[in-house]
Amino acid sequence: MSYDVKWYEMGDYKRRSLTSASWIPLRAYDDSKKRGRYGYLGYLSDYFAAVAILLPGEESKKALSLEWADVCLTSHFGPYLEDNKYFPAGTYRSHRSNLLGTFPVLSQSFDSGEPRTWHLNQDIVLGLGLHREKDVWVRPEEDYIEVARILGPADGNPLRFEIRTDHMRDFLRAAGCGLLVATYRCREAIVESAPDFGWEHGVATEAGEHYRWEGRIYAIHEGGMPYGEKTAVLHVGRTNIDPEEDLPGYGLPGEDEYESKSWEQGDKGRKLYRVSGEMWRNEWIEPASHSPRVRGDDLESQVRFMVDNSGAVLAGTGLQHHRGWLWFKPSVVISLLKKRKGCLEWYTENTGEIGPAPHCTVHFGVNDLRLINVLAGDIALLPEIYQKVWVAHNCPPDGGVSRELLESQMEAKPADTVAPEALLGRALTRLQKASAHFLGRSILKEHQEAERIQRRIHRFQGDSMEGIRFLCKELTRLISERIDVRLLQEQDPAADKKLRPIKRLDHFLTSKGFDGRRITASLVGANELRIGDAHLPSEEICDSLSLLGVRQTGDYQQMAKEAIHSVAVSVQATTAVIIKTGRDA
Repeated sequence: MSYDVKWYEMGDYKRRSLTSASWIPLRAYDDSKKRGRYGYLGYLSDYFAAVAILLPGEESKKALSLEWADVCLTSHFGPYLEDNKYFPAGTYRSHRSNLLGTFPVLSQSFDSGEPRTWHLNQDIVLGLGLHREKDVWVRPEEDYIEVARILGPADGNPLRFEIRTDHMRDFLRAAGCGLLVATYRCREAIVESAPDFGWEHGVATEAGEHYRWEGRIYAIHEGGMPYGEKTAVLHVGRTNIDPEEDLPGYGLPGEDEYESKSWEQGDKGRKLYRVSGEMWRNEWIEPASHSPRVRGDDLESQVRFMVDNSGAVLAGTGLQHHRGWLWFKPSVVISLLKKRKGCLEWYTENTGEIGPAPHCTVHFGVNDLRLINVLAGDIALLPEIYQKVWVAHNCPPDGGVSRELLESQMEAKPADTVAPEALLGRALTRLQKASAHFLGRSILKEHQEAERIQRRIHRFQGDSMEGIRFLCKELTRLISERIDVRLLQEQDPAADKKLRPIKRLDHFLTSKGFDGRRITASLVGANELRIGDAHLPSEEICDSLSLLGVRQTGDYQQMAKEAIHSVAVSVQATTAVIIKTGRDA
């Protein structure tokens, strides 16, 4: 690679434009591609540096004419005073022109040797609504998409600070400015013999629109010194200092109180060659035509939804004004709950609230065909990024609108029913409180994944028999695998210490005078059907479903509801035993 003239001449780099790139470097000192030791055979480097400055839009021509030294030599990023005038942190001032701008990234160094710290301009952070997570800034409003990031070792100086082009241009539109990105790239290598690149006298230059490139080949001594050149050395020392004195001092020396000598020395290392290509470039990033994120520009959504069986589709304002409902496949629930903040809450047996995040939920209902219904206007008010999640599961109307949803939204008479998912959640809360009160601590041990597991326990997992098995696995993880065996052993010392959690719970309930086997049957059935038992014979599957209290009808969503309800009833029965025996004690 080091002998390829194209690499040094950077044709690839010259052709690229930041305006079409996904990420813009706001600051960079990246030497991560360096190999070997400078001045010695085999050394290879592809160094990249960048500095960005926010400047008034009308100053683009003046900004593009700035030299690299005008930009990169600025080392003071904190607030300062000059001629009694205060300049806030991050202010850029050109001393060769009257340009005044702002650094989007501020660099902070420490005399104590701590790694350099980079700070993203607060206007950008607050304007785009960013949240920092270690070295990444995400935007919660857009499903936690990475907007800005620092690249480099976790325990050393950062190498690059990048921001998404789309978000940066949105900010530029709102701020009424443009972005100058000044970059410097140096590709160099130490080789044994001078390559024949056709560069006259080992030098080549090229000037393009807002860039300058230089290539050089010259001889060096091993170690890095220019070949054949000498260094002049001057040595001066005092002769009037007595090291035996207790309090030696010094002043200006007299003519006979110092000595000096000088000489020349040259490097004797073997002859090598340094080959390099350097490029300085300025690019101007124009603001976007709109700023929906920072300025709140209202943009018409282009996400189109089917609204009837004629093939008609609506988007944006048309969808918002449509007086009707949309139909979605149940799989939309799983997609929404996979989002980091995805949430599902049940109001009645077949209605609830669902969304990829708490601020983007909609009221939904489940119709007789197990399809999801949502008002078209509610979907139209969602951010476009989340409309795209919904539209992937949009389907033609079928089965009518959920009866319970109509009762709630049109008749203002919500159904007096309870979803099995809600029933299970309430039952678990009551179980934990009752066991903590009567047994001394909660019967289900704390688990850092418990909340996430419970989010995955819902009827929409029932899209196949595999889905039922997965649901059973999650039910087992949430309840059976968290049973505090030691607590039950303390309550029932006579029980066999080798009993598994469900059997131990069975023994505990039986010891209190209740039918432990019947109460725990649904937990046993769920455990047998968990996803690991994918190869159970059909007759054993029927037996496990029977224990779980589920009818094998082929309506998998209904089967999932029955499974959740059956386990909830088991939890309720266990709670009732604990409360009754605790009060009787």
